[in-house]
Amino acid sequence: DETACLRGLPRALLSPGTRELLEALDPSAEVPVLVAGEDGEVQPLLSRLPGARRVRGADVLEGMSGPPWRASTFRALTLRGAALRWGWPVLVVDAGPEVLLTAGSPAGVFAGGSVLPGLSAQLAALHAHTDLLPRVPIPDNLPDAFVTSTADAIQSGVVRTALAGLRAVTSPWQREHPGGRVVLAGPEARATPGLL
Repeated sequence: DETACLRGLPRALLSPGTRELLEALDPSAEVPVLVAGEDGEVQPLLSRLPGARRVRGADVLEGMSGPPWRASTFRALTLRGAALRWGWPVLVVDAGPEVLLTAGSPAGVFAGGSVLPGLSAQLAALHAHTDLLPRVPIPDNLPDAFVTSTADAIQSGVVRTALAGLRAVTSPWQREHPGGRVVLAGPEARATPGLL
């Protein structure tokens, strides 16, 4: 069977990040379509994309030793991709509605991880589970610690608490792996650098 290639797919099916990646690659490069996800999500995609291949976390980390892979295929892909780009050891911080931290050791071994609530999830929870707090966006910059408006106070509290949580998880890893890279990825990563 011929492997499906991303270049052959309609642009509307590709995420902005995937389109950006394809534009940066050699135009003659064939990029295979690999589908990762839960069974219910993957089967419809595979039936619509002849030649696409399913990938699982164990496939991505094939040949690696360490504890059994029990995390999602997505986390395996981000860990392997970060290690290919920046080397081992690496800690991937995937910032989204949930912040997924996935670590790889100097020997190229999956070393575990953590899951924290993301900025958008925390902001949405405060709005949804309180009577009067407004919905506010993720701020572009680190808010002052003490502010006078409710919206600014929500942003300040959520961002500062999230950063403290990230530091509490990443600092021990950085002490153990002083030459290791911490890689920031994910849908909320573009908002995060201004906050760090």
